[in-house]
Amino acid sequence: MILGLPVVEGHELTAVAIDHIIKNRHFKNTKVVIIDNGSEKPYDHIGWSQHGVDVIRNEENIGFYQPLKQLYDAYPDEEIIGIMHNDLMLYEPGFDLRMLTEFGHDPQLGLIGLCGSREVDERGGRGAYTVCNFMGREVKVGEQVWKGQDPSAGRRIEGIEPAIVLDSLFMLFRRDVIPHLVREDERWEDITLAHFYDRIWPIRTIEAGYHVVTMGSDNDHIGGLTTTGNERYRNDCIKFLDDRGIPYDNPETEMYLLAERRYLSEYRDQKRWLPAIIREGYDVTHLA
Repeated sequence: MILGLPVVEGHELTAVAIDHIIKNRHFKNTKVVIIDNGSEKPYDHIGWSQHGVDVIRNEENIGFYQPLKQLYDAYPDEEIIGIMHNDLMLYEPGFDLRMLTEFGHDPQLGLIGLCGSREVDERGGRGAYTVCNFMGREVKVGEQVWKGQDPSAGRRIEGIEPAIVLDSLFMLFRRDVIPHLVREDERWEDITLAHFYDRIWPIRTIEAGYHVVTMGSDNDHIGGLTTTGNERYRNDCIKFLDDRGIPYDNPETEMYLLAERRYLSEYRDQKRWLPAIIREGYDVTHLA
């Protein structure tokens, strides 16, 4: 099992997130990989390798989602591969054992998230069934203290629940699912830096015949630090859009809308997939 953390800067925050992983993992071979998306101060390969953490260095910001393909290619023997935000704190002891057990129990389980919903509304939102086991604790990062997102952001559950959309803060895939995530008319390198592929990918996992679940596992997510809290994000959006000849007034807004248009155009307007709800038996009811 691999957990990749795509990052731009945020060294102290990343260290705190990884400390929680290492402290709470059950298996010593649960691998942690930092995907350094062109940080001005590169992540120290040697320093992190002493803690059993690998570093993949990209010379520019390729975003949060494309690094999943890097992990897929770099670790061909790993069957369970995930990406997570570096502002997510995993609190459950043995979280990896529980997740791997769920994959073992259900050969069709393709994707586990920690915040998601069994419903998706006509605008692509999570509807009324959001599950997020946030604790709302304070998290100390260097000299700063951050407050985790409010526990009222979602319902608490103890086990797993079928999901139809997730939040990108944590997505753990069965290897066989990953080739189904990008369509023939897409390229991995054209996936937007942020936004909406955490909605697109669960649906594509379901379309490929696999199950998607939200797991009730205590955590905290500070929120906003992977995009709006990243001072470079605006310039990275400009480069992404300019490189592809995509016009924009506001680059950050266009990055959002680019992903939203892909999502709603395919699944609401063309396929009439949205709105929808998924039942206990993983049957999807389309309400369009």
